[in-house]
Amino acid sequence: MNAHTPGPWIIDPDATLPLAVIRLSSDENVDGDGICEIGERTPQNEADARLICAAPDLLAAAVDCISCADAADYDSMLNALDALRDAITKAKGDA
Repeated sequence: MNAHTPGPWIIDPDATLPLAVIRLSSDENVDGDGICEIGERTPQNEADARLICAAPDLLAAAVDCISCADAADYDSMLNALDALRDAITKAKGDA
C-alpha cells in the first residue's frame, strides 16, 4: 500500500476556481503539492474541502486511539481522544 501525501493540508487561499486543497509546505518560499480540486466555491464544496483537509489528522488520531485501546493505555487514550476531537472540529469547520 502506498503512503498518502503527508499533511498538513489546507484550502489554497489563492485559488478562486476551482477550489483546491493543497499540502502546506514547510518552506514558505515553495508552493505545496496539489491534493485535489473540488469545483466552484459553494458552502457544500467548502465543507467537503475542510473534511479532505482534516483527513491526515483524522487518520492519525484514529490510529492512535486504536493503538492505545489495544495496549489498554488509559492516559495515552485520553490524549489520543483529544487529538481526535481536534481533528473532528477541524473537519467540521468549528475551529
